[in-house]
Amino acid sequence: MLKSFRITNGGTSGIGKLTSANNFNSSRRPSTQDSEDDVEFDEAEADYDDDALVVDIEVILPESNQGSDFATLIWDSSIVLSWYLINVLFCSNNKKNIPLMTTTLELGAGTALPSLVACSLGADTIITDRLGSDSNGIFENVRNIIRHNQNNGSLINKLSPRFIELSYGMFSSQAFELPSVDYLFASDLFYNNTRDYDDIFSTFAFFANKNKNINILFCYQVRSVEKTISYLMSKWNFVGEEIEKDFLPMDVELKSEVILFRIRPKSHSS
Repeated sequence: MLKSFRITNGGTSGIGKLTSANNFNSSRRPSTQDSEDDVEFDEAEADYDDDALVVDIEVILPESNQGSDFATLIWDSSIVLSWYLINVLFCSNNKKNIPLMTTTLELGAGTALPSLVACSLGADTIITDRLGSDSNGIFENVRNIIRHNQNNGSLINKLSPRFIELSYGMFSSQAFELPSVDYLFASDLFYNNTRDYDDIFSTFAFFANKNKNINILFCYQVRSVEKTISYLMSKWNFVGEEIEKDFLPMDVELKSEVILFRIRPKSHSS
């Protein structure tokens, strides 16, 4: 299990650093007086085993961002999903455990933290967001993050992610030309004002038709106890199970209740 995860306040530069490593020991643990944005470890006191797997991603947020665009924020759901990728899906016994040529695709990626983590672990990653993302700065922000981490972090010598504009339920010729996807990431796509639940699941079905063995990792914040995805899974012929969050390090504090589901096509659920 990976033992460290930190978010350091980047001040006016808008840089938040997320670092994780297995076999990590630190003489300093976050105290209850630390704010979530000020938790950090002293590198001089850190002790890594020689074979430790280190995932070190710096997420650069636009300086002008005032929270007006959800796509420029780091949500709890993306943090939970990223830890699942690190501690469970792609790692085993402190070693990388990602199959060769694994392809991942993230819907509504925003800052694309899960995709960046998957990329750092060796996946062939495809990052998508709504139509207009190439012109409204969403993709350019992620490209800046990638360039930074290719020079300074865990994306050095990694295959660069691909980008495609994709709105839920709308499939362009580019979408039809995409390869089969092994893992589809969906992090916090449901909001209080969301109206396109069926469009989201139709997009799941689109990629499931390309690969009947696809695994969809769907992580979302609970915003209403009256809304569930059970009827949507039944309607779109999916099955799934909730994943317990015991893979999270003890010092990870979430601001909200988050649920992580693994979803598969019903006919290939075994």
